[in-house]
This record gives sequence, structure tokens and C-alpha cells, in this order.
Amino acid sequence: FNKNLLQRVGDADGEPRFLMLETMREYALEQLEQRGERDTISRRHAEHFMAFAERAKDRLYGRELLQNLSELEREMDNLIAALRWSIRQPDDADLCFRLFSGVGRYWLYRAQFRIGRAMAREILAHQASATVSRSYADMLCAAGDLAYYQSDYEASERQYGEALAMYRQLGEAWGQAQTLMGLGNVATEIGDYDSAPGLFEEAYEIMHRIGDVVGSGRALACLAWCALRPGDYPLAKRQLEEALALYEQAGDPNGIGFALSGLGEIAV
Repeated sequence: FNKNLLQRVGDADGEPRFLMLETMREYALEQLEQRGERDTISRRHAEHFMAFAERAKDRLYGRELLQNLSELEREMDNLIAALRWSIRQPDDADLCFRLFSGVGRYWLYRAQFRIGRAMAREILAHQASATVSRSYADMLCAAGDLAYYQSDYEASERQYGEALAMYRQLGEAWGQAQTLMGLGNVATEIGDYDSAPGLFEEAYEIMHRIGDVVGSGRALACLAWCALRPGDYPLAKRQLEEALALYEQAGDPNGIGFALSGLGEIAV
């Protein structure tokens, strides 16, 4: 290849990666536009990175967490470009929603809440007429997570609630459990210790029923933190120990740290 046009920037898992001069990229886009192929190529690009993001997202809960965060980080420019293109496609909301929810957990782990929430607002402004779907619910749940970690509890409660209604309508168990935990976390943060336990208990029952070990651990850990806040330390300790055992079984480092931090707080 011509080194004046492309620059090799290193290998990822044995695969070479290249940078293209911006002027060459603009020229290539102009040529695609003239041939009437730009939308076709942009769609293929977006679909490829949607599939990539969804595969990575599904592995952000266990032993492969750090590896998959790194993979997402390497492709972030491509993912953002695909997402921005998809936002402008009013007839294909599903692609846009799936891209956003695929990248959403990366933004959480990297604490890039502002970027994620700005993208969520842009998507919702363009896709306001979207109908009930699994991808729409997933997008709202991811947006609720980002709002929660910025302490915008009003927005997160609204988005979790909308997502939960969709998941119930669709009969989607895992999504129901996720949003129930989100709503339980909001209730805990605002001091509604009467409502929070019931939300976490329902989430745990669903996760246990569908055999999600990490999800079951997370629901128990959230229950424990809800007990910890008003001072029920024996209950919180028991639930955190149960959660820790599940996280260790699944090999989830994030969950293990979460449970241990709670047990440490009780110990001091």
C-alpha cells in the first residue's frame, strides 16, 4: 500500500490496523456519493459495527470484561460514525437503537456519561415516533443507566419505567429484571426503602428462573445495599455473601468488587 495515503498504527489480535488521511476519506465519500452508493456502504458499515457492539456487550459481565472493553475502545470512532449515520435514518430505528444499547455499557464502564446521554437525547429527538420493540426498550434501559450514574434520578426513573412497560408487553424476562433493578436503585438513592426491596426481589426471582447467575448476584447485591443504607447490617451481610458466591461462580470481576466493597463497608 501507499504509505503516503495509509498509515499502519499497530496490530490488534494479529490483525493490522490502518489510518487514512482525512482528505482521502472525503474523496472516497464523494466518489461513493456520485455513484449513488454512499448509503449502501454506510449501511453495511453500520450493520457490521452493530453486530460487533452487540457481541462485545454480551461479554461485558464476566471474565472477558477488560478484553472486550479494549476491543470496543479500539473501534469507538467507527461505532460513533455508524451511530451518527443511523440517527439520520428515520425508517430504520431498530439499527440506531441496537447500536446505542451495544455501546451504552462501554460508556458506563468508562464513565463517559455525558457523551452517552447527549447521543441518547439526539436519538430520542429523531426517533420520537418509534413503536414498541425490544431494541427500543434496550435503548431506553441503556439511557436510564447513564442518567442514573449522573444522579439524574427523575430522568432515569422515567426511562426505566418506559422500558419496563415495553419489556412486559413483549414478555422479555431479562429486560424486565434489568429495569426492575434500575428502578430499585433509583428508589434506594432517593431513600424510598419501602419500594426498593420489592423491585429487587422481583428482579432476583426472574434472574433465578432464567438461570442468569450474574444477574441473580446483582439483584442480591442491590438488595443488600438497600438494607445497608437504613442500617440492617446482618441482612445486608448475608445477602452480599450470597451475591459474592454467585459472582465468583461466574468469574465476574466487576461484581466481585461490588460485593466486596459492601462487605468492607459493613466491616468498618
